[in-house]
Amino acid sequence: MDLMVKSILAKENGYLSVLGICEQLKELAIQKGWRVVLVKAPPMLRWRCKRDLKKLGFEIFKSSLRAMMETKPKGGWYNPDDPQLWVRGPWIWWAQELPLRMLPWPAYKWMVKKLGAARQASTRKA
Repeated sequence: MDLMVKSILAKENGYLSVLGICEQLKELAIQKGWRVVLVKAPPMLRWRCKRDLKKLGFEIFKSSLRAMMETKPKGGWYNPDDPQLWVRGPWIWWAQELPLRMLPWPAYKWMVKKLGAARQASTRKA
């Protein structure tokens, strides 16, 4: 599955939102006939991944392999050197994540598209 996700992401340059990744996965799923997915994401991102996938029509596979899926990468979940400011630390992450979680789906979808364009532009400048 990791190879498939990497091949999906290779189609886009720069910033790609969680919703953008889920939308690309939906395209692949339609081609492959998939309806059920297993979500493997960092703990702080898993809720939004599941929500976005459900809204796009997926069923989420409930795995008993949770411990294996939560293996923390070397250096932790946040990267202080990342060009994307919002993933550099927990305070910055949660300051943007919590408002996104509270938005109704149509507002979230609209905002992600607008933020994505702005973030993509700022990432290119960095």
